[in-house]
Amino acid sequence: MKIPPMHTIAILLLLATLRVSAQGTLPTLLLTLGAPGNEEYAKLFDQQLKDWQTATADDFSFHAITNKSSLQQSIHEATSDLWIVLLGHGTFDGKHARFNLRGPDLGPEELNEWLKTKTNQVVIINCSAASGPFIKTLAAPGRTVITATRSGMETSFSHFGTFATQSFSKRKTADLDKDGALSALEVFLYASRRVREFYEADGRIQTETALIDDTGDGKGMQADWFIGSRPNLLKIKHNQPDGYRAIQQPLLAATNKESLSPEDRKRRDTLEQKLFTLRDRAEELDEETYFEQVEDLLMQLGEFYP
Repeated sequence: MKIPPMHTIAILLLLATLRVSAQGTLPTLLLTLGAPGNEEYAKLFDQQLKDWQTATADDFSFHAITNKSSLQQSIHEATSDLWIVLLGHGTFDGKHARFNLRGPDLGPEELNEWLKTKTNQVVIINCSAASGPFIKTLAAPGRTVITATRSGMETSFSHFGTFATQSFSKRKTADLDKDGALSALEVFLYASRRVREFYEADGRIQTETALIDDTGDGKGMQADWFIGSRPNLLKIKHNQPDGYRAIQQPLLAATNKESLSPEDRKRRDTLEQKLFTLRDRAEELDEETYFEQVEDLLMQLGEFYP
C-alpha cells in the first residue's frame, strides 16, 4: 500500500506533538574524560565536558569521571536510567579495543561486566577512535550503544565527539522529528552527518563511520541507513532496524515537557514502538486497515497528554 503523502505528514506531526520527555527520577550522566595526551586535546576534551554539563544540567544528575575505579563505583551506585559518555582517545591492538584513561585503560568487556546488574535503560556513547568493537560486546536488550567508528581499525583521531557536542547548540537542526527534544538517535545522526561533511569539505577520505545499536543484536547501523530519523528497511534487509528505542531516549528534554510516571512512560514507549512497527508494515496492509490501526494507537497515546 502506498501511503498518501499528506496522511504520512499528518501522522508524523501528530506523533511528534504527542511525544514529550518523561520526568521523574533524573537519569544519571557519567561523563568520562580520557587521558588527553597533549595540551591541544586537553583543551578540546575539557571544553566538550563543559558543554555536555551545561546542556544537560536540568535533565541529568551529572558526574565527571577521569579514571576506571571511579567509573566502576559510579555505575554501581546509579539507581536511575544511566548514560555513559566517553570523551577522549581510543586504541586497538588488533584484538582488543581500549578507551584511554588516566591510569589503566577501559575495555568493553569490563564495562559490560559492571553493567550486568543494571535493569534500567542504559545509553553508552563512545566518542573515541577504534571504538567499533564496543558495539558487539556491550549490545544487550535495554541498551543503546553508539560508537564513533564501525571497527577497531579506524584508529585516526575521531571528530565524532566534537560534532555530537555541537548538536546542543544546533538543536533546531538536529531535532529531526521536531518534537522539541534531542534524542540519542538525533545526536548520532547529526554528528555522523557533520563528520561526513567535514571530510568532504577537507577533500579527505573519511576515516571514521559511527554506528548505533539499540536492538541488542550487536550489529549496529550507520547513519546513511536512515531516512530522516527512520531506518531505511531497504538498506538493512534482514537485520533488525535500530533507532526505535534511541529516538525515545531524550538527551535534552522538550521545553514543553510534562510529567509521566515510570509506568506511564513504559506504556507510552510500548505504544510508540507498535506504531513504528506498524508504519514499517504499511505495504503489507490495505489502506483502511492501516489507518484504523494507526488511529487506534494514536488515540491510546493521546490519553497520556491533556
